[in-house]
Amino acid sequence: MVDSKKLEVFISYCWANAAIVDEIDLIFKNFGLILKRDIRDSEYKTSLSDFMKQIKNSDYALMIISQEFLRSENCMYEAMELFSDIDFDKKFLPIYLEKCDMYNTNGKLNQYQYWEDKYNEIKMRIKSLDDFLNVGEYLKINISIIKNIKDNILLFLNKIAELNAKDLKYHKENGFKDIFNIIGFKDTKMMNELLEIYQIEDINIQFQKIESFLINYPNHQEALYFKAFIKSLNKEYEIANNYWDNYLALFKDDYVALNNKGLTLFYLGKYNEALEYVDKSLFIKNDFVESISNKGMILSKLSREEEAIQFFKKAIEIDSNYIHAFNGIGVILLNQGKYRESLIYLKRAYLLDPTQIDVLSNIGLSFEYLNQLPQALDFYLECLKINNEDPYILKSLGQTYLQLGIIDKALEYYRLSIDNKLDFVEVLYNIGAIYSHQNRHDLAIEYFNKCLKYNKDDTGALNNKGAIFLRMKQYDKAFECFEKIIAINPKHYGAIYNMACIYAINDDNKKMYESLQKLKENDNNLFERIPFDTHFEKYRKDPEFINLFKKNL
Repeated sequence: MVDSKKLEVFISYCWANAAIVDEIDLIFKNFGLILKRDIRDSEYKTSLSDFMKQIKNSDYALMIISQEFLRSENCMYEAMELFSDIDFDKKFLPIYLEKCDMYNTNGKLNQYQYWEDKYNEIKMRIKSLDDFLNVGEYLKINISIIKNIKDNILLFLNKIAELNAKDLKYHKENGFKDIFNIIGFKDTKMMNELLEIYQIEDINIQFQKIESFLINYPNHQEALYFKAFIKSLNKEYEIANNYWDNYLALFKDDYVALNNKGLTLFYLGKYNEALEYVDKSLFIKNDFVESISNKGMILSKLSREEEAIQFFKKAIEIDSNYIHAFNGIGVILLNQGKYRESLIYLKRAYLLDPTQIDVLSNIGLSFEYLNQLPQALDFYLECLKINNEDPYILKSLGQTYLQLGIIDKALEYYRLSIDNKLDFVEVLYNIGAIYSHQNRHDLAIEYFNKCLKYNKDDTGALNNKGAIFLRMKQYDKAFECFEKIIAINPKHYGAIYNMACIYAINDDNKKMYESLQKLKENDNNLFERIPFDTHFEKYRKDPEFINLFKKNL
């Protein structure tokens, strides 16, 4: 069997099909084979020589052919260049998408007609211009490209037919066996077992099967890789970490596994160790974009933001469509309070893939901090379409609706968020505060009590609970709450104020004036409210009270 870690397979595709390619990418990655990706349906730069060099240096070229691919000038330009390469038959691995109109005679004629029409249209437009000679000269290369596509597209489509290319559905149902056999996975029995394991949807059963496989094939590289990868995918990072160690003990120069080990340590919060492994990965392959971007992510956690941004930018230089790098820079700027700048990078990530929930939520958060709440709401709702049980998104929706004053909606999403994450103390507190504001005292107390289950010393929850009891004229219960607060924090002047109210109600003048004196000395804002508080109404003519507040009355 070939060494999959040294094998280079280039994949060419149209950006419109990026989500499909992500899926294919993951399948190959599960067997330890990293596809060299190139997104061709973007602005054409000076990339032909670089692109062809990558193709020629690769062992195989996997091409995902779709209707969008066949109608893209850039995609077809490179397809034609590859088609003219002497090793085309040996390294060309086409996969076409189901809706691709190319196999029957009418389909081929439709593709030819499209490019002939495009060629004729451009020629006619140039001739209609006053300065058509100069314009034609400037566009000579572009016209030549389109003519080349027109002249060769039928030959190209016939060659695909000769190679007996299959559609994506066929390859998925067969676990990409044909492709794996061509590129060198020759042990059919072993490969079939691995492919069957990969197709299992239940991740726990999948893991049991890979364990059984390793009994029959001890130290099998792809199986050991897959074993660690499954645990990482399932977020069992402690176990995954051990499995990556076992794998790397046998295959210490696998830069992909070194990167995955580093990423696992990152999720375990071991950032310095994570950095060591990502650096080991980059020492072996210094242009591995995932390790470069992951290094940026780790440096950000280590509060080395400027270095992190440089690594994210380096990742973008290698792959101008690398979403995680754009998102990474956006998050750093967001945390730095540079919300408008963060949106530039986050929106670029969004344009690359509008289904990335992290990107959507970060854009929502940027708009929220800019107080552009309707825009924030739009992006949080987009997140909800992708995952309607994400407690953090539900919490953000509750918070945004609260700020917009749409209380019923705020309560709805706050409740949903704690259904999915019960220890959201901030949400419990906010629900209690809403009910308190609505004078729904029993419900408010219920939620403040839930806060106190997680932290019995939560002075905010105790103070709000005490204030409710005070309004309900349950003074003993109110006093008990405020007394607990003072025991926790003797300088909690909100609690001192409320205790002064209770002392006033109970005619405990000495303690009331002691409390008022503390407020006068330490919290002028609260102190200035007292003369207008009805709890102290009967003291307004008291000489001691008048003397204490003579500047305020």
